[in-house]
Amino acid sequence: MSCGVNPAQLRVKQMKIPAPAPPAPDPVRWLNNQPYLLLSLTSLFWAGNIVLGRYVAGHVPPMTLSCVRWIGAFFMLLPFAWPHLRRDWPALRARIPLMVMLSATGFAINNALSYWALQYTQALNALLTSRRDRCSWRYGRCCCSACG
Repeated sequence: MSCGVNPAQLRVKQMKIPAPAPPAPDPVRWLNNQPYLLLSLTSLFWAGNIVLGRYVAGHVPPMTLSCVRWIGAFFMLLPFAWPHLRRDWPALRARIPLMVMLSATGFAINNALSYWALQYTQALNALLTSRRDRCSWRYGRCCCSACG
């Protein structure tokens, strides 16, 4: 301090760089880590489908309702599936007849019959029957795979 310089003036001012903002939470990643929520939503959507089918039973033909449902699902899933479809197209093209048969018997006819049945019964009966069909299919699949 013999020079007469104030020590506060000698300090070098450092530029303060703000800390980077935390990464924005990814909603898809968060949702993928919530298995119980996803299972609950699946049941909610399935039950909602049956209730809506019962509500419009006298106004919309069953085949129209089934087609609208599957066309809507197709357009909602297409943006996510397109890269995979384009990559795997040669393998898929070779099995188109099998895929058409499986989709017709497994989904289209099953849903059309469910919507047709909703014209004559309550939504709860249709929901219980629908669940029973899926459980018996899984049971049959397990039995067949155990035998062979």
